[in-house]
Amino acid sequence: MSLRRRSALLGALLLSWPGVVACRDAPRNGNPAISREFAAAVEATANGAPPAALTAATAFDWDRVVVVCPYDDAAVLEQRLGFPWSDFPGADDSEGYALFVFANGTKVLDWTRFPRSNGDPCSSSVPRVLEREQARFSVTKDGAPGNPFYVLAPVDGNG
Repeated sequence: MSLRRRSALLGALLLSWPGVVACRDAPRNGNPAISREFAAAVEATANGAPPAALTAATAFDWDRVVVVCPYDDAAVLEQRLGFPWSDFPGADDSEGYALFVFANGTKVLDWTRFPRSNGDPCSSSVPRVLEREQARFSVTKDGAPGNPFYVLAPVDGNG
């Protein structure tokens, strides 16, 4: 196989497998694909599907997810992670978003900014650190008719 053909093949593989390449180092602006995938899972669960699982929205091997709610600061995140994360983008003070920070050991692999109207993980029943197998949620609809607000609750007594 020629060098040119090998290079083209390698490039095609890298482009077709972005989840694996992206999780080598956590992106500075988060990963909106995780947010979209999890929002779709939350919507499906609200309409009768099995519990929404964060594992279904990720294509990499993480051992825990840290939920960062509005007004949480770097010290709170560091305590939950168990190590400092210098690229912490800060929590959204608008109360409209939460962050999901995915870690394995002492490394942040990826993170996403998740609209709380798509599923609020900041209620008191949701632990702020979830092991991979615990990151499954039931969903209830709240809010005004035509403007649903989804509330997440841990499945199997994780709270």
